[in-house]
Amino acid sequence: MADLENKAKEAVEQTKDLARAAVDDVKGEADQLKTDAKGYAQGALEDVKSEGKEVIEELKAAVKKETLDSSSTVGGAGYREKEGDKPNGIAIASVAFGLLAILLKGWVFKCVLGVVSLVLGAKARKEKQTMLATVGFCLGAVGVILALIGLIF
Repeated sequence: MADLENKAKEAVEQTKDLARAAVDDVKGEADQLKTDAKGYAQGALEDVKSEGKEVIEELKAAVKKETLDSSSTVGGAGYREKEGDKPNGIAIASVAFGLLAILLKGWVFKCVLGVVSLVLGAKARKEKQTMLATVGFCLGAVGVILALIGLIF
C-alpha cells in the first residue's frame, strides 16, 4: 500500500511539474506575441504617419495651386464672382421672400411669396450669377412646393 501511495505522490508531482512547465511555456509565448504585436503596431503607426505627411504635403500644394489659380475670383464652380462684387439687392430680396414663403403659414402666402422669390431670383441670376440669387430661387421653389402640398392636404 505504501508503494502505491508513493507512486501516486510521484504522479501528482510529475503532473504539477508538467503543469508548471506548460504555464511557463504559455507565458513565454504570450510575451513573444505581445512583443510581436507591439512591433507590428509601431510599424503600422510609422507607416500611417509617413503617409499622413505625404497627404498633408499634397493638400498644401493643391491649396497653394488653387490660391494661385483663382487669385482674382472666389466662389464655387459656376458661381464665380469678382472679389469686389457686392451681393445684388434683388438677390437679397429673393432670399428674404423665399424665407418668408417657407416660414409663413397658409398656402396662399406661401404661393405668392414663393412665386415672387422665384421671379426675383431668376432676374438676379440673369443679371449676375451669384450664389445668393440661386439660394433665393431655390427657397422660392421650396415655398411654392410647400404651398401646393398645403393646398392638396
